[in-house]
Amino acid sequence: MATQRHDLLSASSVWIEPIVPLTPQVIKCSAIENLCAHVYPSPTYFWRLQPEQDVRTLFEYFCHGLSRLIYQQPHLAGTLRQDERGAFSVEIPPAPNAGTRLHFRDLSTDVLFPTFDQLEKDGFPFADVQNDGLGKLAPNPFPASEAGDPVIVQQLTHVSGGLILVSSYTHLIGDLVQGIQLGVSWAKHTRDVIEATINGSPLPLVPEQIPRALSDRTRLLPLTEAPTGLAELRKKSESLPDWTLMDPADPEATLEVMKNFMPQALLSASEQRRELELREPTVGIWRFSLSDRTALHHAAQRAAPSDVKLSSIDVLTAFLWKQFFWAKYSVDGPIDKDAVQHHSTLVYAGDVRSRLDPVLPRAYIGAAVDLFRVTLPGSSFVTKTSFEDQVKQLTTIALAIRQSNSNWDRDQFMKMLELSMHTPGVPGFMPRGPVDMFITDHTRAAPLLSADWGPGLGRSLGFREPYLGRGCPAGEATLLPFHENGDVEVMIAGESIVLSRLRANKEMQQWSTCKFVRYDVVDEARRAHARGTKL
Repeated sequence: MATQRHDLLSASSVWIEPIVPLTPQVIKCSAIENLCAHVYPSPTYFWRLQPEQDVRTLFEYFCHGLSRLIYQQPHLAGTLRQDERGAFSVEIPPAPNAGTRLHFRDLSTDVLFPTFDQLEKDGFPFADVQNDGLGKLAPNPFPASEAGDPVIVQQLTHVSGGLILVSSYTHLIGDLVQGIQLGVSWAKHTRDVIEATINGSPLPLVPEQIPRALSDRTRLLPLTEAPTGLAELRKKSESLPDWTLMDPADPEATLEVMKNFMPQALLSASEQRRELELREPTVGIWRFSLSDRTALHHAAQRAAPSDVKLSSIDVLTAFLWKQFFWAKYSVDGPIDKDAVQHHSTLVYAGDVRSRLDPVLPRAYIGAAVDLFRVTLPGSSFVTKTSFEDQVKQLTTIALAIRQSNSNWDRDQFMKMLELSMHTPGVPGFMPRGPVDMFITDHTRAAPLLSADWGPGLGRSLGFREPYLGRGCPAGEATLLPFHENGDVEVMIAGESIVLSRLRANKEMQQWSTCKFVRYDVVDEARRAHARGTKL
């Protein structure tokens, strides 16, 4: 099979066009997508290389696989555009301007950059590129989901002993289903290319494009009569108890709402002297083994009513919320008395494809999520000493989370979408606060970890989803894809003091292992290298 050879430099990029030219078009992002955060989720993969492997050849394989992918999913070859309201669409221009760029960086000879073995040994400590020293693993500048930005952003990096792929897509064109489709399909196309090359056989036929039923956004662009003005819009939005209208006529009020959306952690008198340092957002990874998760799940299920079935994710979510509340509001040990008197709210994203009427296909790649809320009194989180009381407490929280799945109001959801089509700006609504914690469940993205990218690559040895192009949030836990052995890693972001308390928390130590809390990985590697050269 003839292949085009790209002249790779230590840092470069290659423009990738679809394997067959695309039909120019403009795809309007749905009402849900226009409410999504302007961020790029960034699944990141890690492969070990053998000394004899040719990285340039592997890069060509990735290029060919990507060319087939963006033909199969045409919107991935587009560019973000905005109208006068700020609502987004994806423009697919005529050839040769439809496509995407695959960035490449060679750090394999940089003795001051960590080797693949070092990164694997340290738990692949890729957190955010801003503060972990690993900025070279992502393109710079990194897009911000603004007009003119690409839909997807990809970089392959060669480090000593391995390859790292950062595969980012804007949240404005989809949710987790899109992320899974992107990664699994790219893996399949790359594997097809490698196997055909090795066997000297022709490539499979050009892949069929994704069916319109899996990408049609018209159902989530509801056409309704516009409110007569901002006053009527405000009045109608008052019937949405879970959402706050972003009112451009009152920017001070909007800023105040955003400022108070997520309460800060409480600090002791001695901690207040280091307030700036301790409030700095950071991120860490905790790993929960299958055996520990199963033990927690079974204990909680035994304490639950016999007619209620809790999922392992219900219980893990409850455990994380309980520990996060403690870490946020404990001062010198016990939870603050004032915090106990108030309520705590957890918000998590839920797939609504099967909840709409008529339902959307499970493989629908546009965004189809809503935010689910659970609110409990602060007294629900007061630390218990006996294991039996801890389990009862965990079960109570898990039952509230399970019940929240049944409280979803489709009519309110559709009304919010309809009103969001007429707000003066985009996004027009934000979740109503205060909120202590967001939970994002990506465990069902396990196919990204199990995907086989072909001979010489195989399955990724690790998976990370760093915060790229944005700061760490002050209260979010992301459940990463299940490992093959059933273990699950959780990425927790919050104020430094909160993660410090979590790391010292006895229950967290009992039921999980902290892989790392963000640090400057490259600086640490340089120090280790300096120590080695002095021996």
